Amino acid sequence: MIIDSKIKNRPLSGRTTFALLVRKLPNVMRDAFLSTFLITMVSLIVHGNFSARSLGLAFVLSYGYGFAFAYNDLQDAQLDANSSHRATKNVFSKYYLSRKVLLLLAFFSITLFIIAGAYYASLRGVSLAVLSLGIAWAYSSPPLKFKGRAGLDVLVHSFFVETYPYMLMIILLKIEWSAIDAFILGSLFINSISNQLAQQIRDYETDKKEGLRTTVVVLGILLSKILFLVANLLLMGLLLLTFVFFLWKAFFVALAIVLETFIALRMMNAFKPIRIEWYYKALLVVLFVSETVIILEQLRV
Repeated sequence: MIIDSKIKNRPLSGRTTFALLVRKLPNVMRDAFLSTFLITMVSLIVHGNFSARSLGLAFVLSYGYGFAFAYNDLQDAQLDANSSHRATKNVFSKYYLSRKVLLLLAFFSITLFIIAGAYYASLRGVSLAVLSLGIAWAYSSPPLKFKGRAGLDVLVHSFFVETYPYMLMIILLKIEWSAIDAFILGSLFINSISNQLAQQIRDYETDKKEGLRTTVVVLGILLSKILFLVANLLLMGLLLLTFVFFLWKAFFVALAIVLETFIALRMMNAFKPIRIEWYYKALLVVLFVSETVIILEQLRV
């Protein structure tokens, strides 16, 4: 039986911890896994590169981002426990987990990344795997902890959270770059900035109270919201250009409307908080269905 409560000064251990990890960890990793998987699928759709090898890489990268997200939550557990809003979303704020089990998970994950890197691109792949693990550690962990350093938090997030998996698919699969890649990478880069600013704007009061020096805390809430607005306007324009130049079909027009509407709602949420969680989940479903349809069409050709 798993006891859903925090045991003071004593970690859960043995089978209890393992059962807890199996039960809770997929929920922790879910959003990061799904968003990365959708991004990696975009690269395969754009270049028509579907094979067991490419799908395997997409899965490994998606798992890697799920693992990095879980590691970030683990590092933030103590801080998030002081916030009623964040504590409900961070499983590690509610449970102590066995160090042995966590080390086993880390060992499995790191081994998977190194083997995948060696399989897909030999020395270059291993180097990228090590770089990826290093960034995941440096972003969340002291003494570097980029996520707590104004400027670096947004910069590292914009380069390595959404843009990076798309680039890795092209690099590791040795796909030839095309013009549409620049537009997609630009959109992912700006969207990543927007997501980071949105999160920091939401957590502004808590971060300021805890003495954190995030970009939003340093710039102030008003200027941060203006930057957030500008980033989203740029994203809407770039997405529109992407669809006009490369994807002007009835099906993609409907998808563009969905994306643009979501961005508009996200902008509204920053200035007058509204509940958009339902729309975010609907957006993921729309993107997943859209990609599935496109993939099936390309495979039939």
